[in-house]
Amino acid sequence: MKITLAMIAGREAAHIETCLRAFAPAFDSLSLVLALGNQEPDETEEIARRVCGGLGKTVFVSRYENGVGEASEWPHVDDFAAARNASFKQAVSMGAHWIFWADCDDVVDSRTPIEELREIAASGKADAYGFAYDVVGTGKRPIRERLFSAHLFASGKAKWSGAIHENVVGAKVMAMASPVWRHSPHATKPLSKDRNLRILKRDLHGAAIQAFYVHQEHAIKGEWDEASRWGDVALAMPGLPDSFRYEIALNHVRKGPRSEAEAWAAKAFAWFPECREALAFLTLLRMEEGRFADALTLCKRMTHIPAPPAEARPWCYEARWYSWGEYDLLARLLRLNGQPAGEAQSNAHGGRAPTISLIHATRGRHNTALACRERWLNAAADPASVETIWCVDEDDRESKIVARQFSHVVVAPGGGCVRAWNAGAQIAKGKLLVQLSDDWLPSEGWDRALLAELSLAGKSLDEPAVIAVSDGARTDSLLCMAILTRARWENQGREMFSAEYKSMHSDNEFSHRAWRDGVVIDARKRITFEHMHPAFGKGIMDTTYSESNSKERYSEGESTFKRRNPDFKI
Repeated sequence: MKITLAMIAGREAAHIETCLRAFAPAFDSLSLVLALGNQEPDETEEIARRVCGGLGKTVFVSRYENGVGEASEWPHVDDFAAARNASFKQAVSMGAHWIFWADCDDVVDSRTPIEELREIAASGKADAYGFAYDVVGTGKRPIRERLFSAHLFASGKAKWSGAIHENVVGAKVMAMASPVWRHSPHATKPLSKDRNLRILKRDLHGAAIQAFYVHQEHAIKGEWDEASRWGDVALAMPGLPDSFRYEIALNHVRKGPRSEAEAWAAKAFAWFPECREALAFLTLLRMEEGRFADALTLCKRMTHIPAPPAEARPWCYEARWYSWGEYDLLARLLRLNGQPAGEAQSNAHGGRAPTISLIHATRGRHNTALACRERWLNAAADPASVETIWCVDEDDRESKIVARQFSHVVVAPGGGCVRAWNAGAQIAKGKLLVQLSDDWLPSEGWDRALLAELSLAGKSLDEPAVIAVSDGARTDSLLCMAILTRARWENQGREMFSAEYKSMHSDNEFSHRAWRDGVVIDARKRITFEHMHPAFGKGIMDTTYSESNSKERYSEGESTFKRRNPDFKI
């Protein structure tokens, strides 16, 4: 049985090797169609030939040319379905028995071996199979048609349709739970947003679905007036599926005027009551208004909606509201209503203790801190393994109010962020403690990356260790974020930083002693958490920054550091 991977590619030199190696165990040959528009090719073809040659796989390469007219001048493909049909036709001519496809910036979820694809093809259960597509950073895991018996395309029964957001017509697709594709680009694609709009607008022909996609592309670009206009066009057209109406309404909730958000969320739920997302948004809106009892009622109602089966799952499905996000939201609301949140919180962690504790000190920036928490949980590979602890000051009234919905500590003012982090660490349950403040950006799958570094270093979570990551700016030996095992925390006197510091130079001591004691795992070349600090020109100096970085704090911290660390050599 010969399996061929059919791909279309533009200038993908930054991605294609990673993709090919990820899917290599499942294919015998590669059908590559270069769809470049009027661009000159880069090294994509050469890399594909080199990688496949080294893996003992045959390669066929051809080029798709855009149609005549304005599309001939575009620096990108003009019709994704046409290009993909060309790659499948080439695969048939290569003698493929089965064909599957991936985009160049796709990889495989490591927990779902791609080798399973061969067993599925050989099983004879169906002629076409769909698999979950984990679109990193969005919370979405739609089912996409991926694997086909070649006879479907050789006979003309099946073909790709749609100039953009293409899909297969003429094939009955069986949904499978594994393996899972992951959309994981690591290089920017500046043309993609304008490209999609350009193709869609040329190909509208009055179609409601195409109008929806124009709406969606404008929403992604932050052009809300245009997005709203095209959303109205799509909603006014006959034939728009309910799941598309649902997403237009949710985009109004996410990006439109706050005064209209609740009405749109209610419309979304009416159009598509089989899904939870709209109720989740309504719950969050009621929380913002301080209507905690109403919000709790809505949240409980949301939890009674079962997850749609994989074969009927709409593309707008957001996995978190059917797993950790459901219980996290319920626990937050139980706290706000003065009720025990323990069972819900336990369920948020899959009934197990969390592995990682994000210890988040914040002052005077509760909205920024909320966005930060959302970023880190959304970017985690396994959010259920992560707990967040807010650490706020007694005199920070607004942050104290918001913190009530989370696991949190309140500390006496005047001790600076060090006092807050130390207090948070005291109630943490995870075996890996991560110091967090409002101005850090996570990398995708940051939790899995940190745990992988421990494994690579031959360390367990029960051993003393500190992980060094890059902040995207510094190149010296300062450990810009304290990431340490509970065992190291115990060795430090059950403190993240010495209580003799308020802020400045506490990290100098943490770094000096970690390097001195030989417990640092240096992952700075492999993991970057970008620090959006004014010192690097990436943020605006506010009162919290000014207090923490004052001359007095510097002087006080430096004096404390020299007294406590006489062995330090500059």
